[in-house]
Formats: sequence, C-alpha cells, structure tokens
Amino acid sequence: MTNTSTNAGTTLKRTVALAAAASLAVMGTIAEEAHAAPAGNLGAHAEKAPTQHTKKAPAEQAKRATTYTARFALTRVHLNVRSGHSTEYRRYGLLRPGDKLLIIGEDVRGWTPVNYRGKTAWVATRYITKMNRPVGIYAQRGDHNARSKAVQRDLSTLNYFPAKWVGLPYGPITTNAVKVFQRANALKQTGVTDAVTQSLLKSKANYQRQRAASAEKAAQEKASDREAASETNPTQRQSAERHSEHSSSTSRSATRSIRSTSSDISTSGIAGSCEASFYTDGQTASGESFDSSALTAASKTYSFGTRLKVTNKANGQSVVVRINDRGPYISGRCLDLSPAAFSQISSPSAGVADVTYEKVS
Repeated sequence: MTNTSTNAGTTLKRTVALAAAASLAVMGTIAEEAHAAPAGNLGAHAEKAPTQHTKKAPAEQAKRATTYTARFALTRVHLNVRSGHSTEYRRYGLLRPGDKLLIIGEDVRGWTPVNYRGKTAWVATRYITKMNRPVGIYAQRGDHNARSKAVQRDLSTLNYFPAKWVGLPYGPITTNAVKVFQRANALKQTGVTDAVTQSLLKSKANYQRQRAASAEKAAQEKASDREAASETNPTQRQSAERHSEHSSSTSRSATRSIRSTSSDISTSGIAGSCEASFYTDGQTASGESFDSSALTAASKTYSFGTRLKVTNKANGQSVVVRINDRGPYISGRCLDLSPAAFSQISSPSAGVADVTYEKVS
C-alpha cells in the first residue's frame, strides 16, 4: 500500500512538473515571437510609423550663388578700341579716362579683349587697370518668377526664345538661349543671366520694341509729309497727274519729283538742339549695312545723305555726320549717332548728350 501511494505521488509530481515545463516553454515561445515580429495591430502600426531622416539645417544646405567675380578694364588715358590685337586693325571707337569695360578673355601680345557695345574688341593692356568686381546674378536655372519671365520675354523679342514658352521655368532651353545671346554679344557663355548680361539684353530688347512699335507711326508720318508736300506744291501735283495720263514713265518721274519735294520740306529745320544718343544695328533704313566706325546718324526728318554738324553743348566738341538711317523714337531725342561719331563729342559711358545741330549740305 505504501509503495503504491509513493508511486502515485511520484507520478503526480512528474506530471505537474512536465505540465509546468510545457507551460513555461509555450509562454517563452510567445514572448520570443512577440518580441521578434509583433503580429496584428502592433505590426501594422510599426509599418505606418514614418521613417526618420536627418535634415540639414538651412545654414548647412547648399546656397544658390547670387554673385560671381568678373574682371573689368578701367582706362587711364584716351584709348582707341580696335577690332583686333594690334594697331593695324580697324578702330571701333575712342574711350576716355575712367571708362570701364568687361574683360572677356586672356591677353594676347599686350592687348586685352573686352566687350565694347556687344562686340569683341581689343585695347592696349598697358593703358588700362584691371580689377575684379562682384557681379550680381539676375536669374538662373531653376528660377520660376517674374525675373525669369522678363529674361524670356526679352530673349523672345530678339528672336532667341520661342514666345509661346515665355513664363515657363528657367530650364535648359532658357539656359541655351542665354548662351547664344552671350556668344553673339561677346560675353562669357555661362547660361546664367548676370547683371551685365541682363543689362545688355534689356537694352537691346527695349530698343527693338521701340523700333517695332514706332514703325507704323514713322510710316504714317512719312505719308503725312508726302501729303503736305503735295498740298504745298499743287502745281507739281497737277503736273504729275497730267503726265501720268500720258505715259507711265513720265508718271514715275513726276512721282519722284514730288517725293523729293517732300524730303526738302521735311528738313526745313536747318538748325536746332536736342538730346543725341548712339546705337548699334545691323541694317539701316537706307539699305546700307550699319558701320559702327563710320560717322553716320539716324534722323526722323532729314533726308538720306544730308550732312549735319553736331556739337556737344557741354564741351564744344563737334562732328560732321551723314544721315543714313531713321530714328530715334524716344521722346526728347532727335539724333542717333554711330558709336564712332558719338565718341568724337562725348564719352560712350554718358549714353546721351545735349547737342546743337546745323545742316552742312
């Protein structure tokens, strides 16, 4: 009996021990799985938790450039600007002491390449002082604002950029258009619209817009002048009409006579005073190719071929010019001189000058 009870107790203890061990094993497995890979809602919550990324402080992030350093030439004496790197090349104009030009390359045999009125020109290195100056950046790739739109609009006016894309972000197309403009105007080809590029671009675009806007007005003025000439000379008009009834050749001759009279009347002002400026262009209204080194000028009233003596009121210096173009179309100005002619009476950096003029022939 005693042995039986003892065996039964031993068996019961073993059973309890086994059950406890099994329970501990199960609990351990559950705890391990819960720790390794949470199930159910816990797992879903873990996936939705945002991944933490270390962000750089604004001061640590790369800043966009707002300026770059450019080299300029400051003249120390009256200095000729030439088309090449020796005195054998054609003279573009005359600089005065203190004039500042952008340097666009490296020196060649004692001559420095500079930007002169949108062209590559050369000055003698020994007569200039070189200096570095910061140049602000007006617009650049990635911009999408009023400035980038203004750049695109000016490029479009000068046919460097499609008008339908004005207002889009400053991307590769705008960058390439700026480079083409810079190459055409002897500037460093960066594709970035810096202050120098923007100033020249805006100046050329505004001038082009003024010419385009004034084209119709000029045509109307010309027609009015012809009409006034016909009314002033009714005898010539009637003669022309009678001749036109007889033969076409006589009619053409009479018409030329009337037009000639119109030109004479339109230049009735033999002398006067106004503001004069200078300009650069590729083609004149007379059909001649524009020559910046020639002593020529544009006028809205004087006939082509007329020679005027233009005198700067400030210094008394004079130059005789030949009219071969039309303009200017800016209020208060009556003459646009070539760069060479303007340099004879004033510093190109002045831009405009108060002058008197008189008809020479």
